[in-house]
Amino acid sequence: MMNAAVESAVAALNQRYFASHPDEAARKLESLPAAEIAQLLAAYPARSAVRPWQQLAPDIARAVLLELDANLAHELLAQAAPAASAAVLAQCEPEERERLLASLENATARELRDLLAYPEATAGRLMDPVISPLRADLSVQETLGRLRGMKRRGLRELFVIDDEGRLTGRVEIQDLAIAQPSQPLAAIMKPPLAAAKDLDPREDVVAILQQQPITELPVIGADGRFVGVIRQAALVSALEEETSV
Repeated sequence: MMNAAVESAVAALNQRYFASHPDEAARKLESLPAAEIAQLLAAYPARSAVRPWQQLAPDIARAVLLELDANLAHELLAQAAPAASAAVLAQCEPEERERLLASLENATARELRDLLAYPEATAGRLMDPVISPLRADLSVQETLGRLRGMKRRGLRELFVIDDEGRLTGRVEIQDLAIAQPSQPLAAIMKPPLAAAKDLDPREDVVAILQQQPITELPVIGADGRFVGVIRQAALVSALEEETSV
């Protein structure tokens, strides 16, 4: 059993690790259950915990947020990069999202609401923000485990991001099914066929659809970060609405 001095030294080292290597810390944390991640992060001040928390995949970050004390959850949402907080809030059920937004200062809540609310007839309004991207170094076995826990079903492709959350590739479900369990997604992923910007008008989405036969269209923000996917039903609906104008 560690004495108080040793525990203090370990905590200080972990805090420094979070600050210096948040991406690496997030990758390690993602292999743990949400409750354990929350327990680890709760041992540190919000200013330290926020660094790896905002680098977690949005669905995992949401699950962790719901395990945390309300005060720490509030601090993480307030201190994280707005795009990261918005991505996590997009994973939440409407009532849950409103409760979290209500806990924030008005200016912060307003900024996050603006990020979550896209204008009519834009790619952002058409997309499903609940579909989470995956990291390239995730193994096939880990990915299959994550896939079983995802809210959305019927996906034909998964999308891959880098450490900054930028879209880098796609993995077809059929390729995932026949890959070796230990292979990283980087070994089987392909370049994205296309991507829409979140504020692209519907006609631009339709133009992409007409040029490229795709079933899921990833959507990115102005900074290249993955923000969601326009699924086949929404693509067909957009095409029908655009051709009827």
